[in-house]
Amino acid sequence: MKKQGEKRYDKTCENKWQDKEVRLLQQKYLRLSERTSKLYEQIEKSAQEKQYCETGMYLLSSNLLLSDYRVLLAQEKKQSDKLTTEPFCLQPLIHETEKEIERLTGLIRIMRQNETALRQKTEAENLSLYSYFKKLLEEGNQS
Repeated sequence: MKKQGEKRYDKTCENKWQDKEVRLLQQKYLRLSERTSKLYEQIEKSAQEKQYCETGMYLLSSNLLLSDYRVLLAQEKKQSDKLTTEPFCLQPLIHETEKEIERLTGLIRIMRQNETALRQKTEAENLSLYSYFKKLLEEGNQS
């Protein structure tokens, strides 16, 4: 996955990137983007290896990332309001952050559905296993 946030801003905004606060926001976004990429890679690897037991951990990590993106988005919008000249310079970064929030929200929804389905399957298997053992016990008591 390419580093998002790099080299996508037009020349009219270049002088605004000298602003320390704006640069910090871009760096925060890049760090979050790297963390998100690593999480996606781990999830993909886990799915290929069929290690579904780690879903809870990925769900937690995704929720933490989502929270971090939401904080970053609020900071970006606040900084954008402060830029009196060319406030549109932060719009590409804000747009990318909003897209990441949407992606993570979708991922979290899918993981929750999968976790629920896996839990229901496990509960059904446990119930059928319980029924089988109960039947064996009853047969054993009758003999």
